[in-house]
Amino acid sequence: MFGNTPQLTSTSNISGMTSLNRTWERVSTSNIAVDFGLLDNRLSGSAEYFIRKNDDMLVNITYPEIIGATAPKTNSGNFKTKGYELSLNWRDRIGDDFTYRVGLAFWDNEGEVTKMEGKTTIGLGKNSIVEGKPLNAIYAYKTDGILSTESQVLDYYNQYGFTDPSDQTDMKNKTKLPNYRSADRLVPGTVNRVDVNEDGIINEDDLVYVGDANPHKSFGINLGFTYKNFDFSAFFQGVADINIVRTGSLSYPFMQWWTNQNPIFTDKTWTPDNQNAEYPAAFLNGSRKTWNYGNLNDVNVIKAAYLRAKAISIGYGLPQDVLEKFGMDKIRLSITGNDLFTISNIKDGLDPEFGEGTRQGSLIPFSSALIFGLEIGF
Repeated sequence: MFGNTPQLTSTSNISGMTSLNRTWERVSTSNIAVDFGLLDNRLSGSAEYFIRKNDDMLVNITYPEIIGATAPKTNSGNFKTKGYELSLNWRDRIGDDFTYRVGLAFWDNEGEVTKMEGKTTIGLGKNSIVEGKPLNAIYAYKTDGILSTESQVLDYYNQYGFTDPSDQTDMKNKTKLPNYRSADRLVPGTVNRVDVNEDGIINEDDLVYVGDANPHKSFGINLGFTYKNFDFSAFFQGVADINIVRTGSLSYPFMQWWTNQNPIFTDKTWTPDNQNAEYPAAFLNGSRKTWNYGNLNDVNVIKAAYLRAKAISIGYGLPQDVLEKFGMDKIRLSITGNDLFTISNIKDGLDPEFGEGTRQGSLIPFSSALIFGLEIGF
């Protein structure tokens, strides 16, 4: 824009609104802990309880579009975490040749978004942030069994679907029930959703909090012993309480009918001949499979727990008299197994540590490894 040949030139600008009221986030931690050793330190352990607070976190706030600019972050978020860690260890020997150790650890924490301006709306499924709840709060429809007969289905529509039971074509406003006089209507095998707020309508106002998707009650087990020239060690790790909400093509029957299906549902879904089945009926019809599975019901949330053998190792070191013959200081043979097995109540067979996604092509198969080792010292 200057000189003989005018042209555009970069200038400084402010891309959005600014604020003079922002401050630093404040973080405080309080804890109480104890460490102990008894019986000549054969028994040792520790215990800790902590509370961590994040106050005045800088967060984005959603304003009406009429503001006409990008609003600045404000100190509108508070988060609180409280938890504990426990450990207990025992070391001892039996005779001159056998030593052993056992270690246990247990830890957990609970978080809560105590303040987050504009984050009070809940949605079906996993919510990353909801004021007053932990991160990744899960909301689902509460259910009470299966509608197993046509008369039960009709009674359900009379109570929650029709504006007037005498007119089966007039559905209540905002109801989630498919039109009764259509190919999508509920049939035997569909779940019985509960009218939680008792307003006579089944919709998002009936969602209930069923937990969060964060791991809780984690634990570890550490074992080991030595006997003469042999040594053994093992480490197990697990989680006793975690909610999993499956997503993707293998998450429920016919989620994508044109691709591979998860065999875990085979012969385990409701049918007239299998009314005590583990899962609701499987449908190709989009509205019905959405009612049973796609729109999250409490029965679709996996209450998971698992124990995994993270590492197991056994080794043998050649005796000193043998080493002297070869002029060696050390020769040790070992075999180590990583992730050898998992004990789990997760029935779909997928890796509990991988996450919730089941889209084909994004899954990593559970794998184990054996490592053979040879240590030589001169």
